[in-house]
Parts: sequence; C-alpha cells; structure tokens
Amino acid sequence: MTLIHLTLHYPPGDMPDADTDVIVFDASSPIGQLGAYIGEESDGPVWNDAQGFLITEPVVAWAEMPALPSRPEARTLTLNGGQQV
Repeated sequence: MTLIHLTLHYPPGDMPDADTDVIVFDASSPIGQLGAYIGEESDGPVWNDAQGFLITEPVVAWAEMPALPSRPEARTLTLNGGQQV
C-alpha cells in the first residue's frame, strides 16, 4: 500500500499559480474537488471547478495535485529448493 500525503494551503495568504489544477475545499463540503484559481476580482479570489463553473462558496483550503510515487521493483521469493516465485 502506498500513502499519498496532501499539504493544505489556506487562502488568501497562500495561493496557487493561476490556471493550475489543484484540489479545492470550499465551505459547502469537507470533500475536495478538482478546481483552479483563475484570478482576483474586486470582491476577492475567483475559483473554477473541473467543469469550468465558478465555485460560489468561499474556498477554505487547497492542495497541490498529488504525484504518484515511482513503482516499486518486483519482489521475488526464493523457495528452499531454489525455485523463485
């Protein structure tokens, strides 16, 4: 099993680069969704969801998209008779 760790960032003090896919956590749900910060307007930061719609609830946190770790090498088991499985 491989664990993937996310580092949460809290806007407005810590913002991602514009138009970069991130995992967004908004005030309406504790479940993250794919989204992107698209810029700043007079009433604050603007975020889009994966379908390109505006996220209307305040974004409370975001995390970078996780990268999969490299695949581990295959393991072999050598039996008493020398046969490898």
